[in-house]
Amino acid sequence: MTFHDLRRTWATALASEDVDPLLVCDRGGWNDLETFLDHYRSTFSPEAQKRACDGVDRL
Repeated sequence: MTFHDLRRTWATALASEDVDPLLVCDRGGWNDLETFLDHYRSTFSPEAQKRACDGVDRL
């Protein structure tokens, strides 16, 4: 596990709790709000879910 993994988990948890994205972006050290929103917006994507599952052998 890396610092980057922890930061992503932290951001995802806050995004799912409807914390202001500007606050998360600022506290998490992201420089670009649009890039942050593209990665952490709480929208379901079957393609993204498949990519994530393909990366984990045990699933």
